Amino acid sequence: VKFVSKNDSEVQFRSMFWDSVLTRLFFQHVSRLFEDLPNCDFQLMSEWHTCVLFPELESRKIDFAALWSGIPLMIIEMGNEEFSFGVNSHKDFSKVLGLISHSCQKLALELERQGKRAENAKIFGIWIGGSQIQFITGQAVISKVTSSNSFSIQCNCYFPNEWKFDVIQQS
Repeated sequence: VKFVSKNDSEVQFRSMFWDSVLTRLFFQHVSRLFEDLPNCDFQLMSEWHTCVLFPELESRKIDFAALWSGIPLMIIEMGNEEFSFGVNSHKDFSKVLGLISHSCQKLALELERQGKRAENAKIFGIWIGGSQIQFITGQAVISKVTSSNSFSIQCNCYFPNEWKFDVIQQS
């Protein structure tokens, strides 16, 4: 895991709590899923620069990403403040959804290139605001183009309200 430190309150908030929680979760649980895969390039990155994979997009940083062969399978964005949906939704939410969609398309293309089913591409996201956590899933949807042997890829993102939790507040 590569950590970057700044004199920024959001980064300090992350590094003091969430980075260590997420790193422990990934190393103790998620990374085990990849142990038996040959040539598996699994990385955890703090402050991952999106231009590495998406040079055509505006250069952005993702707070925390779990990468497989350079493609983010999980994208995590964190902020100090609690969040809401709708007109007042936080800018990071649209950033996460956009990157989930782009990553899902990249993963689907990579799976297709390897002779696997592109429709199995899924990307996961976590949006953290203060003590709130919203889980997000992106699923590739493949449409065959009838006039040719090609296909189009889109990503449907799901983030039902039931997937939102406050880790401090009792429910």
